[in-house]
Amino acid sequence: MKINKNRTTLVIDEKEVLDKKLKKSVPGFIHRESIHVDGDEKARKKGYEKIYPNPDSSDERPMYLKKPSELPKKLFKLHNKNLSMPEHLKKKYSKKIK
Repeated sequence: MKINKNRTTLVIDEKEVLDKKLKKSVPGFIHRESIHVDGDEKARKKGYEKIYPNPDSSDERPMYLKKPSELPKKLFKLHNKNLSMPEHLKKKYSKKIK
């Protein structure tokens, strides 16, 4: 999936989250945003997890997952790219991925 700002994200669970605009609980996702970072050392310092192989086979730059965060479901939409999840992430989140 991707956040409406066109950032690829891995949805790992669902739960009620606080919508800051509405100031109430709404259905939401716990997710890990994937990003590009300049250098492995910088990514390690920030606590990012490297995704290998890159889910986007057309992208040669390495991707990293940020720490989990929560957002309302309304901010997400399906991705328009053909991405494949690496096996280590399938195993890690197999109980939660639907």
